[in-house]
Amino acid sequence: MRSFAGGSRPSQFLPNRPIAKLDSLPQLSDYPGKAMWGATMDVGEWLRGLGLDQYEAKFRDNKIDAEVLPQLTADDLKEIGVVAVGDRRKLLAAISAMVEAIRSEHVDL
Repeated sequence: MRSFAGGSRPSQFLPNRPIAKLDSLPQLSDYPGKAMWGATMDVGEWLRGLGLDQYEAKFRDNKIDAEVLPQLTADDLKEIGVVAVGDRRKLLAAISAMVEAIRSEHVDL
């Protein structure tokens, strides 16, 4: 196993893209073309599609809808009761994919 002086990783292993700040993340309401999709998105159905339907009641009880979904963090998921790290990672990856899909349809970002 290789170790690096000072415990830091060489720059070639660091991502080449800037880290997004939470307030700079896109909102579904920022995209008029997606407003209808966001308004009709069934978060429970989305969770079932991910095989994570056991969290549907937690999302509903915490009023997590299509507008809030892209803003969720690992800490938010922990707070609402998603205790399994693997499930949190799956949810965050799916949220990220959804945000990227929205971004890819809008070149002005």
